Amino acid sequence: MHNLTNLKKLRFLLTDGLCIMPPLIACGVGVLPLLRDGFGMGHDWLLELVRIAEFHFAVLDGQLPPFWAPDLYGGLGSPIFLFYAPLYLAISSALVPFAGSVTGAATGAIVLFSIAGAVLVWRFIRRVCPEFPAAARIGVVLYALHPYLLTDKWIRNANAEFAALSLLPGVLMGATARKRQSAFWWTSISLAGVILAHNITALTAIALAIAVPIFVHRNLRTLIPICGAILVALTLTAFFWVPALAFQPLIRSEDLLTGKFDFHGQFPKITSFFWPSAFYSGGWLTTVLLAVILLVPVTDLCARRITRALGIAAIVFIFLMLRVSTSVWETLPLLRYEQFPWRFMGPLAVVLAIGCGIASTRLPRLRPVWCVEFVILVVALLNAYPTLRGYEPVPPQLRVEVEQALTPRGIQTHNLRATVYDEYLPRSASPVGVHPEEGTILFRRWAFPVWSATVDGQPIPLELGSGGLVAVRVPPDKGQVSLTLLEPPLRKICKAISVLTAAALVCIAITFCWRNLRADRGSMAGLPSWRLRGKS
Repeated sequence: MHNLTNLKKLRFLLTDGLCIMPPLIACGVGVLPLLRDGFGMGHDWLLELVRIAEFHFAVLDGQLPPFWAPDLYGGLGSPIFLFYAPLYLAISSALVPFAGSVTGAATGAIVLFSIAGAVLVWRFIRRVCPEFPAAARIGVVLYALHPYLLTDKWIRNANAEFAALSLLPGVLMGATARKRQSAFWWTSISLAGVILAHNITALTAIALAIAVPIFVHRNLRTLIPICGAILVALTLTAFFWVPALAFQPLIRSEDLLTGKFDFHGQFPKITSFFWPSAFYSGGWLTTVLLAVILLVPVTDLCARRITRALGIAAIVFIFLMLRVSTSVWETLPLLRYEQFPWRFMGPLAVVLAIGCGIASTRLPRLRPVWCVEFVILVVALLNAYPTLRGYEPVPPQLRVEVEQALTPRGIQTHNLRATVYDEYLPRSASPVGVHPEEGTILFRRWAFPVWSATVDGQPIPLELGSGGLVAVRVPPDKGQVSLTLLEPPLRKICKAISVLTAAALVCIAITFCWRNLRADRGSMAGLPSWRLRGKS
């Protein structure tokens, strides 16, 4: 009898070990090439590394958070960090001292966001389907091996977008939470992270945060904590998005909507939904997962509503990727800043992975379940195989040369860029035709409201000089002239608002935890001693 019990325990241990293998293998496939071979040499690999290096140098210069890149355009600088979402850059910058290089820090940040996304998907599905752990594991497999998410990391180097998509499950978790406190905290924190990770994905996240709870809970009162959470998230991130909107007229923001960034020429081919015909394709598994969400009947009412809501969101994303939605793109003013309609393949990947994980609660009829999970793993690997083949690491010799160039002097000397176009350059900036005027001193810095000049310690007004440079008029009898980089007053005010909001949230969280702890102690004190011993 004792041996039989041990055999049963051993069988359960082996089964648990086999069940946990598919998500571990899926997550390992997603990050192992990066850990083994380093940063991928994709579409924007050098631009990404230059952004991280400049962000890191700005932090070392005392900009917290950075708002000016001093070494771009040959040392003329750029206000790119007032407009470019800072989360991925900030984490990469923080990892530079530990990784010892910019490429190593960039790779480490990708790995961290990959883990965070998988954990959030697992946590979401476990909360919806607590009695079927396999559902969470299947969702993680489908998420970690989705071709578009792998493309962001390996082929496109769209790490800011990948970071936002990794936090998007947290927004969905808050949108579907039954308890108001959970809905508020998950939505506010996750949405704030998405806003700081990627401007464009943040618009999609806000739309999902509002639309999903209406369908799932069928009660407008459930929007109260969600709307409060959105407001808190916007306040937490005010230091970033308020100055970005305020200073947008001063930069060449129209470059964000022209050329390759014009959505009219970026609608994906229909075949990309069925076959890996393009780098952004989700593969043939996309249609299968959508069919599973829409057709598989889920027993639990709440879980069924969540899967239906995610299915409707998936249909909307697919519609926005089709050319028939051109009129919608032209009507909604902010939608065109999405630039590439195929970008909706990212949110589509998240909702499909979570929805199919929840729908897999029908799998207990298939035995053994761990065998089914391995089959799903193999199918997901086959679907992702074309993307796996597209990964190309930066060659070791080139990596050494790039690291040597990623210094303040190297970025200026080689005139390294941080963006495709000059979209974050001041409108008045012109690298040619610089002609100093008599009685005027020109500084080799682009004119932007981040500068302050003094003559012999006394403030002096700035002027727009030739070529868009900073200029000051100096009387003949005056001496030393200095130019100082100053954080814009609007950003200082918004930063104070964000810090106060964060402090208030921390105080509220501590208060709630303290009250719950006292309530638990009070309830325990009222129990008989024998029940206390049994509970312990």
